[in-house]
Amino acid sequence: MKLIIKNIRCPFLAQETPVINRVLREKGIFPLSPPVICKKSIDARKKPDIYFVYTVIARVEQYQGYDPNVSVYQEDDYPASLPRGTSPAGYRPVVVGFGP
Repeated sequence: MKLIIKNIRCPFLAQETPVINRVLREKGIFPLSPPVICKKSIDARKKPDIYFVYTVIARVEQYQGYDPNVSVYQEDDYPASLPRGTSPAGYRPVVVGFGP
């Protein structure tokens, strides 16, 4: 089973791997393989205290705890790419929400 763990905060100058592993152990998550970072963002709302915020995916045998930041990860079954068309569409594409 794969779990997705959100909102793992790591100080800006700290090493990410030990912090992520410590947080996972505190939550009772013991991964079978090293966790995979799927999102990394910066939280700089408080200027002297800058943090990286991680979302990781960990493979585990079981998980019994409850934490709002931990959920079962389900991979999407989308195709890797869309097939290229063979004829012109005949109309202009509509693009919504992409602006400056």
